[in-house]
Amino acid sequence: MHDSFNSAFHGPGFAIGLFSLAVAANASETAPLAHAINTARPSFSSPATTLERGHWQIEGGYQFTSNNDDGVESDNHTIPQVLLRLGLNERFEANLFWSGYTDIDSNSGDVDGANDVAVGISYQITPDDAQLAMGAFVTLSLPVGSDEFSSDGADPGLGFA
Repeated sequence: MHDSFNSAFHGPGFAIGLFSLAVAANASETAPLAHAINTARPSFSSPATTLERGHWQIEGGYQFTSNNDDGVESDNHTIPQVLLRLGLNERFEANLFWSGYTDIDSNSGDVDGANDVAVGISYQITPDDAQLAMGAFVTLSLPVGSDEFSSDGADPGLGFA
């Protein structure tokens, strides 16, 4: 979708800027946390609970995979795997996820570039004191990544935790 490294980062930067404005708008009404946080990292699962209103959280990571399929060997590095979370109210939170930059080194050729950005909303189905925590989320991946890593379309998603 984008021909240069710089244009691939225009989309993620714009989305992160909008998310930062939402955080700043909520900052004056933020109360202290009433319970411990529940992170989505270092795993790739989604938590069933949401952040409290006005609180935000930044999570990140590094992913490495190594494959050897039918003589094709490859090493894949992706960083920063950033997830920004913002508590909207008692049951809802906004999410912004960007895998970041991927570098694939392979004996059949190397490729690198930026990945698409996803925005989403999480809903905490059960109350904080429930025996079994349950949640749901919807996401929309936006085609702002490099040609090699973009789906070139807006991709919706639905999940349960």
